[in-house]
Parts: sequence; C-alpha cells; structure tokens
Amino acid sequence: ELSFRKHTTENWPDFHGLECSVVETESYETDVIVATERCRFPDGGYSTQRVLLSRTDAGWRVLNPID
Repeated sequence: ELSFRKHTTENWPDFHGLECSVVETESYETDVIVATERCRFPDGGYSTQRVLLSRTDAGWRVLNPID
C-alpha cells in the first residue's frame, strides 16, 4: 500500500479538461447500484466504465469496476 500511495502521489494524472458524468444507473442489490460513467477527454476521445456504488451512512462510495 505504501508503494502504491508513493507512486500515485508522484505520478498524479492531469485531469484538466476531463469531463465525466453518470449516464445510466441500474439496481444491483440492496443499497448497491451499477453506474455507467462516460468521460470525454480534451482530445475528443471517450471512455465508458461501469462501476458498483454503495450507499453508506457517510454517502455513496465507489466499490469497484465491473467490466
């Protein structure tokens, strides 16, 4: 974990110009949904990712990608 944190801190990605939004949600199980997120990059490219989100007492939390 320390190695991951060090690498991430030293190589933080540039998110300038990135636009992301949730374009669809679907039920998965109690207090868990699948959210489809679409991102548009500054060069015009797109990515789509489906992730599991869980509702907790502290708010929504990302669990993991499913595709």
